[in-house]
Amino acid sequence: MLTKKNQKFCLELCLGFWIGVAICCFLMVACRSQSGVAELELNVSASVAATNLPQNDLRRSNPVISKYVKEMTPEVQESISGIFLVADESHYGKYRDSSGKDHGVSGHCHRDSRKICLTAETVAKWPSVIDHEATHAYHLRLRAEGSDFDKKWRPGHGITWYACDAQKTTGDFLEDVAEWVQEVKVCARGEYSEFAYHFHWNDARRHNLYLLLEYKFVREAEFLVFLEKNPKATRKP
Repeated sequence: MLTKKNQKFCLELCLGFWIGVAICCFLMVACRSQSGVAELELNVSASVAATNLPQNDLRRSNPVISKYVKEMTPEVQESISGIFLVADESHYGKYRDSSGKDHGVSGHCHRDSRKICLTAETVAKWPSVIDHEATHAYHLRLRAEGSDFDKKWRPGHGITWYACDAQKTTGDFLEDVAEWVQEVKVCARGEYSEFAYHFHWNDARRHNLYLLLEYKFVREAEFLVFLEKNPKATRKP
């Protein structure tokens, strides 16, 4: 038989036990909540890295991107669904040249949505890549609309090694057109371009150059500046 003193002791012991249980439960819930937040954040980050589809379109908010977009023709601007910064290098994959060597890629235009993804380093160091990817967006739009541009373009007269090699490996001149537009615009801005070399102009190259103006890949003002810098590119009457 328990004495009153022992009963009081047992009561305090039980009370202490249940208080301890309550505290443990509270701590477990708190820890689990924090763990859940961390896990959620990790899953969101992993999801963004996997899908590579950020929501912040930078065509207006990023000063460099905004500047380049404003210098495009309205037709090219309207073809872009959005421009996004994606840091995950695996998003861009690699370009395998005709010799089997892999090269890193720092920009990409999604064929289905015409959304452009770039790395922050690309925008900072090689902003003319914006023109290259925007050209893809517009070119893809022309194809979707049944334009006859592709029928008029003369393949095999690329400016850069990459454009010529890409045509070999893919059987498509999408890169060729993008490289032409990029180099024309770079040259018109007074920046270094492939035209700094002793570029040999022939009728086929002049034909392709004037197609860029005819189909509104470039603005007339920059096209005229380009001709001033490259008088041999002027088409004969």
